[in-house]
Amino acid sequence: MLTLDEQQKALRFRLAADKKNYVVGKHLSKLIVADFLRIKPEELKFHKAANGKPMVHGINFNIAHTSKYVFIAVSSADIGIDVEYVNTVFKYTDVLNNCFNKEEIEFVTESDNPLQHFYLLWTRKEALIKATGEGINNTFEHIPSLINKVHRNNTDFNIVSFNDDNRIVVSLAFSAETDRFNYWEYQV
Repeated sequence: MLTLDEQQKALRFRLAADKKNYVVGKHLSKLIVADFLRIKPEELKFHKAANGKPMVHGINFNIAHTSKYVFIAVSSADIGIDVEYVNTVFKYTDVLNNCFNKEEIEFVTESDNPLQHFYLLWTRKEALIKATGEGINNTFEHIPSLINKVHRNNTDFNIVSFNDDNRIVVSLAFSAETDRFNYWEYQV
Protein backbone atom coordinates (compact mmCIF):
# COMPACT_ATOMS: atom_id res chain seq x y z
CA MET A 1 0.00 0.00 0.00
CA LEU A 2 3.03 2.31 0.34
CA THR A 3 4.23 4.37 -2.61
CA LEU A 4 7.71 3.87 -4.00
CA ASP A 5 8.88 7.06 -2.23
CA GLU A 6 7.44 5.83 1.06
CA GLN A 7 9.09 2.44 0.64
CA GLN A 8 12.44 4.12 -0.04
CA LYS A 9 12.04 6.35 3.00
CA ALA A 10 11.28 3.29 5.15
CA LEU A 11 14.52 1.69 3.99
CA ARG A 12 16.51 4.71 5.21
CA PHE A 13 15.57 4.17 8.86
CA ARG A 14 18.50 2.70 10.76
CA LEU A 15 16.51 1.14 13.58
CA ALA A 16 14.07 -1.66 12.80
CA ALA A 17 11.55 -0.27 15.32
CA ASP A 18 11.56 3.14 13.60
CA LYS A 19 11.07 1.51 10.22
CA LYS A 20 8.19 -0.58 11.57
CA ASN A 21 6.49 2.45 13.15
CA TYR A 22 6.82 4.43 9.92
CA VAL A 23 5.37 1.64 7.77
CA VAL A 24 2.56 0.88 10.22
CA GLY A 25 1.72 4.59 10.56
CA LYS A 26 1.54 5.09 6.80
CA HIS A 27 -0.49 1.92 6.31
CA LEU A 28 -2.99 2.67 9.08
CA SER A 29 -3.38 6.32 8.10
CA LYS A 30 -4.29 5.27 4.57
CA LEU A 31 -6.82 2.75 5.87
CA ILE A 32 -8.39 5.30 8.20
CA VAL A 33 -8.52 8.16 5.70
CA ALA A 34 -9.94 5.84 3.03
CA ASP A 35 -12.57 4.69 5.51
CA PHE A 36 -13.53 8.33 6.17
CA LEU A 37 -13.94 8.87 2.44
CA ARG A 38 -15.61 5.50 1.91
CA ILE A 39 -13.14 4.53 -0.81
CA LYS A 40 -10.42 1.92 -1.20
CA PRO A 41 -6.99 2.93 0.17
CA GLU A 42 -5.39 2.52 -3.26
CA GLU A 43 -7.83 5.14 -4.62
CA LEU A 44 -6.46 7.85 -2.31
CA LYS A 45 -4.91 10.84 -4.05
CA PHE A 46 -2.72 12.84 -1.71
CA HIS A 47 -1.73 16.45 -2.33
CA LYS A 48 0.02 19.15 -0.33
CA ALA A 49 -1.92 21.89 1.44
CA ALA A 50 -0.68 25.49 1.29
CA ASN A 51 1.49 24.85 4.37
CA GLY A 52 3.04 21.72 2.82
CA LYS A 53 1.12 19.20 4.90
CA PRO A 54 -0.28 16.17 3.10
CA MET A 55 -4.05 16.22 2.60
CA VAL A 56 -6.63 14.20 0.79
CA HIS A 57 -10.04 15.57 -0.27
CA GLY A 58 -10.08 18.20 2.47
CA ILE A 59 -9.27 15.78 5.27
CA ASN A 60 -6.40 16.77 7.53
CA PHE A 61 -4.51 14.06 9.34
CA ASN A 62 -1.32 13.70 11.29
CA ILE A 63 0.73 10.75 12.49
CA ALA A 64 3.06 10.42 15.46
CA HIS A 65 4.90 7.38 16.68
CA THR A 66 7.33 6.41 19.37
CA SER A 67 8.42 3.16 20.94
CA LYS A 68 5.52 0.76 20.36
CA TYR A 69 2.83 3.39 19.81
CA VAL A 70 1.40 4.98 16.67
CA PHE A 71 -1.08 7.84 17.00
CA ILE A 72 -3.16 9.11 14.10
CA ALA A 73 -5.37 12.18 14.33
CA VAL A 74 -7.95 13.07 11.67
CA SER A 75 -10.01 16.24 11.31
CA SER A 76 -11.73 18.44 8.76
CA ALA A 77 -9.51 21.34 9.97
CA ASP A 78 -5.81 21.73 10.81
CA ILE A 79 -4.57 19.17 13.30
CA GLY A 80 -1.23 18.01 14.69
CA ILE A 81 -0.25 15.29 17.11
CA ASP A 82 3.02 14.40 18.78
CA VAL A 83 3.98 11.57 21.08
CA GLU A 84 7.26 11.04 22.89
CA TYR A 85 8.53 8.15 24.96
CA VAL A 86 9.91 9.53 28.24
CA ASN A 87 13.57 8.59 28.01
CA THR A 88 14.88 8.73 31.57
CA VAL A 89 18.52 9.00 30.46
CA PHE A 90 17.93 11.84 27.98
CA LYS A 91 19.81 14.98 29.01
CA TYR A 92 16.95 17.39 28.42
CA THR A 93 18.91 20.21 30.08
CA ASP A 94 21.20 20.28 27.03
CA VAL A 95 18.37 21.61 24.83
CA LEU A 96 16.41 23.77 27.26
CA ASN A 97 18.06 27.09 26.35
CA ASN A 98 17.79 26.48 22.60
CA CYS A 99 14.16 25.35 22.50
CA PHE A 100 12.34 26.99 25.39
CA ASN A 101 11.74 30.54 26.55
CA LYS A 102 12.44 31.76 30.09
CA GLU A 103 8.95 30.97 31.46
CA GLU A 104 9.03 27.46 29.96
CA ILE A 105 12.49 26.78 31.37
CA GLU A 106 11.27 27.82 34.83
CA PHE A 107 8.17 25.64 34.43
CA VAL A 108 10.40 22.62 33.69
CA THR A 109 13.24 23.21 36.14
CA GLU A 110 11.07 24.24 39.09
CA SER A 111 8.61 21.37 38.77
CA ASP A 112 8.51 18.23 40.88
CA ASN A 113 9.13 16.15 37.72
CA PRO A 114 11.33 18.17 35.33
CA LEU A 115 11.78 15.39 32.77
CA GLN A 116 8.03 14.79 32.48
CA HIS A 117 7.40 18.53 32.14
CA PHE A 118 10.11 18.83 29.49
CA TYR A 119 8.36 16.19 27.38
CA LEU A 120 4.97 17.81 28.01
CA LEU A 121 6.12 21.16 26.60
CA TRP A 122 8.12 19.55 23.79
CA THR A 123 5.13 17.57 22.52
CA ARG A 124 2.88 20.63 22.74
CA LYS A 125 5.31 22.62 20.58
CA GLU A 126 5.66 19.76 18.09
CA ALA A 127 1.90 19.19 17.86
CA LEU A 128 1.33 22.89 17.19
CA ILE A 129 3.94 23.18 14.44
CA LYS A 130 2.66 19.97 12.87
CA ALA A 131 -0.85 21.48 12.87
CA THR A 132 0.42 24.68 11.23
CA GLY A 133 2.82 22.88 8.91
CA GLU A 134 5.75 25.03 10.06
CA GLY A 135 8.21 22.34 11.00
CA ILE A 136 11.03 22.66 13.51
CA ASN A 137 13.22 25.67 12.83
CA ASN A 138 15.57 27.97 14.70
CA THR A 139 12.67 29.79 16.43
CA PHE A 140 11.39 26.78 18.36
CA GLU A 141 11.66 28.69 21.65
CA HIS A 142 9.04 31.17 20.37
CA ILE A 143 6.38 28.51 19.88
CA PRO A 144 4.04 28.76 22.88
CA SER A 145 3.54 25.67 24.99
CA LEU A 146 2.27 26.80 28.39
CA ILE A 147 -1.22 27.80 27.27
CA ASN A 148 -4.10 25.72 25.93
CA LYS A 149 -5.32 28.24 23.34
CA VAL A 150 -2.88 29.66 20.79
CA HIS A 151 -3.35 32.02 17.86
CA ARG A 152 -0.82 31.11 15.17
CA ASN A 153 -0.72 31.61 11.40
CA ASN A 154 -4.13 33.34 11.44
CA THR A 155 -5.78 30.35 13.14
CA ASP A 156 -6.88 29.72 16.72
CA PHE A 157 -5.71 26.35 18.07
CA ASN A 158 -6.54 24.35 21.16
CA ILE A 159 -3.83 22.16 22.66
CA VAL A 160 -4.53 19.19 24.92
CA SER A 161 -2.06 16.74 26.43
CA PHE A 162 -2.11 13.47 28.32
CA ASN A 163 0.31 10.80 29.46
CA ASP A 164 0.36 7.07 29.96
CA ASP A 165 1.71 6.35 33.46
CA ASN A 166 4.54 8.83 32.80
CA ARG A 167 5.95 6.54 30.07
CA ILE A 168 4.71 8.47 27.06
CA VAL A 169 3.40 12.01 26.60
CA VAL A 170 0.92 12.88 23.85
CA SER A 171 -0.18 16.34 22.75
CA LEU A 172 -2.81 17.26 20.21
CA ALA A 173 -3.20 20.68 18.57
CA PHE A 174 -6.35 21.30 16.58
CA SER A 175 -8.14 24.24 15.03
CA ALA A 176 -10.57 25.89 17.44
CA GLU A 177 -13.13 25.61 14.62
CA THR A 178 -13.09 21.85 15.10
CA ASP A 179 -16.23 20.70 16.82
CA ARG A 180 -15.04 17.12 16.89
CA PHE A 181 -12.01 15.11 15.98
CA ASN A 182 -11.09 11.47 15.91
CA TYR A 183 -7.91 9.74 16.92
CA TRP A 184 -6.78 6.15 17.01
CA GLU A 185 -4.14 4.56 19.18
CA TYR A 186 -2.54 1.37 17.91
CA GLN A 187 0.05 -0.72 19.65
CA VAL A 188 2.53 -2.32 17.23
